[in-house]
Amino acid sequence: MKDKGRFLSFWHQIDEIMCLKPKRVLEIGIGAGITSHYLKKIINVVTVDINIDNKPDVIADIRMLPFKNNSFDVIASFEVLEHMPFEDFSPTLLKISRLSKYLILSLPDAYYCMRIYMMLPLLGIFNMLISGTKSKDKLIKNKNIKNTHFWEIGRGDTTLNKVIRQIQISGWGIQKTYRNFDKPYHRFFVCKRKRGNDEAR
Repeated sequence: MKDKGRFLSFWHQIDEIMCLKPKRVLEIGIGAGITSHYLKKIINVVTVDINIDNKPDVIADIRMLPFKNNSFDVIASFEVLEHMPFEDFSPTLLKISRLSKYLILSLPDAYYCMRIYMMLPLLGIFNMLISGTKSKDKLIKNKNIKNTHFWEIGRGDTTLNKVIRQIQISGWGIQKTYRNFDKPYHRFFVCKRKRGNDEAR
């Protein structure tokens, strides 16, 4: 894999899942299969995807998942939800909230950012990521959204605050959000289901 940042995004996916110490995980959107391949050696992982060519354990649309309530300890969905219209974002998160207490997402973040890397004698190595308020497409001409993406954070009127609000009103509390330092295009969200969120139960 030539893209170091992409590889480190897989590391973040695995690390965030394992930090929650789950026994059973649902990965929605199998992609290259790297995350699930690694985790299946350690814990019980069920993969679901609408694309039969990805060879998931279950073939299904994220909006109509055939699982019982509270079937999983963690739901993981990485670089998936931007492939559907934004108006489906919050309703979809609300529907899957019945399945698990925790949700880990990554979504494309198009906001411009600056990476700072410092090596200081005796103190060690420090890195810092400073996000701007303008998207890359406003700063770089002809930088268009990917053809398969309906939306991205920081493009058009899809601001980070708007995405955060949609996650929260869909029954999830955000415990943390951050961008991968080596791949700032990937923003992670670690979410916990709010009490009393009994949608579709």
